[in-house]
Amino acid sequence: MGHKFSATPFPDFPVTAEQCAAAVAAAKRSAEDAELTLQLVLAQAVRRCTLSGLSQRQTADVLDLSKSEVNRIARFVAAPQAGAALRNGGFSDDVNRAVERAWASPPVDGERPDAD
Repeated sequence: MGHKFSATPFPDFPVTAEQCAAAVAAAKRSAEDAELTLQLVLAQAVRRCTLSGLSQRQTADVLDLSKSEVNRIARFVAAPQAGAALRNGGFSDDVNRAVERAWASPPVDGERPDAD
């Protein structure tokens, strides 16, 4: 403990093993949040596409997923427990903000929804 070594190329200053462990733990948390964000946005997107009348095949094409992946997500979203979890959230603020940012992106065709 307390042994310092130089990690290359970043950071370019001496760090302790404990600092390395903390950096790895923070990166793991970020990766877990990113994966959860992706899964939530996928679930919401599949639900929105199917509710708008797209078939699972059309949804798969639009979202660039396999039909079996869309089917798996659609079954998950249809489960009562999953629907409640998606509606009620309970996720970290970082995940909630990331999901909001994902949905705040402008539509692909460049049109913005009318602001009332």
